[in-house]
Amino acid sequence: MPALEAADIFCAPVLNYEDVTGSEQARVNGYFATLDHPRMGKTRVVPCPISFSETPAAVEGPEPALGQHTEEVLGQFGYAAGEIEAMRTEGIV
Repeated sequence: MPALEAADIFCAPVLNYEDVTGSEQARVNGYFATLDHPRMGKTRVVPCPISFSETPAAVEGPEPALGQHTEEVLGQFGYAAGEIEAMRTEGIV
């Protein structure tokens, strides 16, 4: 870095993960958000990296658990509750 700066070459260091997550600039710029994960407790995540003026993105929660939305999705495809339960019993879902 000193040699590049001395030669008036535009440059910046490549930071490792610990440097980035501990960076004051990253904190101020909102590069991380904290969410309460059901299995991992308070977890720091990277929110949407794009800023929208009229429809701002937000961290809404952790990833869904495996099978969390099965009934909802199958219901949207027209399956009745009994049919979905039969699929569960047969090990299809």
